[in-house]
Amino acid sequence: MKKIFIILILIFISLNVNAQEKPKEQNIKVINYCVKPEKPVDFATEAEYLMYQELVKTYTECSKKFIENETIIVEQHTKVLNEAIDEWNEFIKENQE
Repeated sequence: MKKIFIILILIFISLNVNAQEKPKEQNIKVINYCVKPEKPVDFATEAEYLMYQELVKTYTECSKKFIENETIIVEQHTKVLNEAIDEWNEFIKENQE
């Protein structure tokens, strides 16, 4: 009975360690699809100027949304990372005594 218990503990430890293997390098490339408008040297017409202003507005809104979305992702990852660090530190603290 004692041997079975020890084997089960070793299997559990093995599974736990393997579940947290170092992740392979991730080649995730985040792409900002916002299109930056090119400012003409000179505006030929009022309509051309207004069109440029609209493109600037669209680019600004797109960039703000992109930054907001990426910030949320970073905050989520940071939160999970900090929780794991806190859990580890608490475990070490409890098991040092």
